Parts: sequence; structure tokens; C-alpha cells
Amino acid sequence: MSLFNIITKFIKYCSVALGSAITDWLVFIALTFLGVPYIHCQATSRFVGGVFSFIVNRYWSFSAKNGRHITVQGRRFTLLYFFSYALSLGLLYFFVDIIHMPVYISKLAADTICFIVNFVVMHNYVYHQRQGLLWITSNVINSIMRRYTK
Repeated sequence: MSLFNIITKFIKYCSVALGSAITDWLVFIALTFLGVPYIHCQATSRFVGGVFSFIVNRYWSFSAKNGRHITVQGRRFTLLYFFSYALSLGLLYFFVDIIHMPVYISKLAADTICFIVNFVVMHNYVYHQRQGLLWITSNVINSIMRRYTK
């Protein structure tokens, strides 16, 4: 893949991330304003932003329109999402409760770190065109079975 294509994907990803971040922050601010504990606010806002991100990134940023890969991409995104979700909550807890940074600055720092990690993983794993792990495993097992059942 050319550097131009990677840069184009990154620019699209940044645009989607901005939309996702706006959604995330609006939910976070609204919930904190209502008195919800910050960790619950983060959990809810990250979920809403994650759904937005998967849908728009799949069809626009990474142009993964081929329907046969949606289950593979969905599984990969879900793995990344749970990792990113845990990373986000862990970083927010670390910044707020361990090093005593203000909540909104802590959220910005946690979101920035997750943003970079997510792009790298989405580009190289989630929306990559290679076959999924289950498909590869199935083919290896079938190959072994054919060899020993002849």
C-alpha cells in the first residue's frame, strides 16, 4: 500500500474520529453534568463513540464495503474495542486517581493515546483484507484431516 493511500485513510480516520469524539464528549459532559460518576460517564461515552466509529470507518475511512468480511471485521473491531475500552478506562483512572490530573485533561490524554493505538490496529488488523483467524484455522484443520483420512 502506498504512502498516499495510508495518508488518505488517516485523514478520513481523523475526520471520523472527530465526529466520534464530539459524540463521546457530548455524552460524557452531559452525564457528568447530571452527577454520574466519571468512570461511568467514560464507559457510556466510549460505547456510543465506538458504535459511531465502527459504522463510519468501515464504509468510509477504510472502504471495507465487501459484505463477506463484515463478520471478520466485526470480531476484529470488537476485540480492538474491548482492548481500547479497557485502556481508556485504565488510563482515565490512572490520570485522575493516581497522578491527580483534572478529569477533563485526563480524558483528553486517555482519548489521544487510544486514538493513536486504534488507527494503527484498524489499519493493520481490523479492516485489513487478509482472511480471519477462524478461516485460517478451519483450512489448516481441513488440510490435516484430508491428509490423514486418505
